[in-house]
Amino acid sequence: MAWIHSTSGLASPSAHPLVKAILGGLQRTLAKPVVKKEPLTIEMVEAMLADADQPGSLSDMRLGTACLLGYAAFLRFSELVELRPCDFSIVGDVMTIHILRKRFSLIFELKQLRGMIDEDPHLFTAEIILNLLLSYRDIQDYESMIELVDKLPNHEQMQKPPIQMWYAFALNRCNNPGDKDHALSVMEEQLKHQENHVSDVLCLCGRIYKDKFVESDYIDNECRDKAIHWNDPEHSDWS
Repeated sequence: MAWIHSTSGLASPSAHPLVKAILGGLQRTLAKPVVKKEPLTIEMVEAMLADADQPGSLSDMRLGTACLLGYAAFLRFSELVELRPCDFSIVGDVMTIHILRKRFSLIFELKQLRGMIDEDPHLFTAEIILNLLLSYRDIQDYESMIELVDKLPNHEQMQKPPIQMWYAFALNRCNNPGDKDHALSVMEEQLKHQENHVSDVLCLCGRIYKDKFVESDYIDNECRDKAIHWNDPEHSDWS
């Protein structure tokens, strides 16, 4: 009805306040009360697995396994059906499941974790902050990587070499005006210390100089030479 009126150049009657009020009243009158599902308990899972131990069909065993995995790992059905054999690793009595999070799900979880860091950053170790940076990298959210480090410049963990390296990486990928020069200043500060002369750091420094050389239409020979210099294995621990 709305489409027919719009093609005729007329206002849609469904947009009238009276029509909206009638539709709203009908929805409230005809709506069914929300009945929440009963939560799954450990007793239910144990009973289900006890039945699966008895000789039965493969589908029953598969259902019991899926329920146990979903209950133990807090997995949604959509996550369960996407699991592959390569996502499981078993060492002794411990089974590990490697789950590739969806982009939007990961963004929501990272936002929650980021809020916790903003509230009390001193509760978080360098390892946690590094994992957060790597998670942002996985979803290509380089702005958040930069913001995380810039927001806590006095945090003692932010000066750790791995964190500074990924900070420079994000600056190079973001490529806003001045970002590459800032990334190089971060990297060169790290390279003042011989213990930081490792392959990842040196390759990133060489990559930034290479990008600057390419962006100069291949005329900035100083950047070319420095790219070659920092990618030379003699400057790393490769040997």
